[in-house]
Amino acid sequence: MLAPAQWERLARLEHRRWMADRIDRGWRFGETRDARNRRHPSLVPWEALGETERSKDLEVVRVLLNLAST
Repeated sequence: MLAPAQWERLARLEHRRWMADRIDRGWRFGETRDARNRRHPSLVPWEALGETERSKDLEVVRVLLNLAST
């Protein structure tokens, strides 16, 4: 099992990956999510994310590692 610091590092990397994907598709930061104008409030550095958003990245990591181990 991974140590808490390792989980966080992987979640940070997942957030960077997610941001790069959105930015490549033309998304930019916006105070509120607006799919039509491609704006998203989570297009910020990890340190600026709230706990709810960080949890989403951590869950993606958990799912991917679970799939990789099966």
